[in-house]
Amino acid sequence: MRISVQADEGDEVSISADFISVEQATVILEIENTFYNSQTELESVTLSIDKARELAQALLSVVNAIEFVKAPANLIRFDRELRRSTGISR
Repeated sequence: MRISVQADEGDEVSISADFISVEQATVILEIENTFYNSQTELESVTLSIDKARELAQALLSVVNAIEFVKAPANLIRFDRELRRSTGISR
């Protein structure tokens, strides 16, 4: 299994699963960087299943936080709740 995602600036991120046995299942994350001179550099990280799941949860948490901040209504509600809980008045 291999999944590739093209980044906005052109780099490519690939994720593949390597299942040798139940004890040796790994996830490989590869980032392909293309330089201005068209040379390509490949960086690779091998993760256990638990670490891959931890990385996935961290990525989703960051995305959720960014989406929360992007919505003005969320920031207004957060500001009001923070002011109320800390006793800060305008």
